[in-house]
Amino acid sequence: MDTKVDGGDPAVTARRWHQRDRLRLRRTVLAAYGNACKCCGETTDEFLELDHVRNDGRIHRKTLKGSLYRWAFKNKFPPSLQILCSNCNLAKA
Repeated sequence: MDTKVDGGDPAVTARRWHQRDRLRLRRTVLAAYGNACKCCGETTDEFLELDHVRNDGRIHRKTLKGSLYRWAFKNKFPPSLQILCSNCNLAKA
């Protein structure tokens, strides 16, 4: 039985690096938008998500190649996005 966690597999190592990179990016974007739901003030990271202020997210996502979080970062956190918790985002829809 192999006692190594990932067995030195480069694919596993790369996947872990990408997961950490996505988490850092998500935290950076959430911090730029205030780390709290704009509607109710919820601050638990696991409940927070990016939301399109004008409800044009479906149209915008069709033009994206990649992550909305990465797009927000590259575009210097535009005011067309906001942070909402899952509940408020579902209620808005």
